Amino acid sequence: MSNNDQPTETVLQLKGNNQTPSYVRCGTNKSLLFGGNQPYTLTARMIFQNLNGGGMIMSKLISTRWDGSGTPRGYSMLPMGGAFLRSYRSGPPYDCDAKDVLVANKWLQIVTTFDGSTLTLYVDNKQVAQALCFKAIQPAGEAEFLIGTCYRGSIDVTGTMPGGWLIDFMGVLEGCIPPDEIPQLANLRTANLDNPQLAFWDFTTGTAKDLSGNGNDGTLMGTAKFVQV
Repeated sequence: MSNNDQPTETVLQLKGNNQTPSYVRCGTNKSLLFGGNQPYTLTARMIFQNLNGGGMIMSKLISTRWDGSGTPRGYSMLPMGGAFLRSYRSGPPYDCDAKDVLVANKWLQIVTTFDGSTLTLYVDNKQVAQALCFKAIQPAGEAEFLIGTCYRGSIDVTGTMPGGWLIDFMGVLEGCIPPDEIPQLANLRTANLDNPQLAFWDFTTGTAKDLSGNGNDGTLMGTAKFVQV
């Protein structure tokens, strides 16, 4: 965040609760389905203003209903409360978990990759967790790609909301970025990667337009807004 010696920049702020929504809807483009065992990479540069949990960093997911019933479909990346970070797929073993890796009020570069079998999590270019032998998933084709939340049981009900996040940029890339190229994701504006961008939201532009050209433009919902930091 800025101080008197640094210029300010525009970022996306998500700050809500179960009664007040705060998230971004990014459409149902098929480029972000990742059904079966299709590889992908998700990345975000963001600040957690607190570590109280709630919300999804990004998701194309219909999770279980609030009572735990229903069959989940899709994938996501999310904080679990405290310093606990998770990458999730709706086929067993479901979770790739990293405990004690998140820090409040500090810019963090968060990445998850999937290579067709293995999920890996990185924070600030360091591998913090890996889980093996994931099964194929059924994609949540009718669900929008969401920043900040997911759908609970149906596309009519959203899940919990972030209690205070600032987001510089987010991106989705085709395929699994190899470990030695993860540092390039720290700035998708200048990254030179073989993996095409399927979605890129640069919130410093003051918009949620998808700069990849794939049409995953975002619509701010509830209290989601652009702020100066």
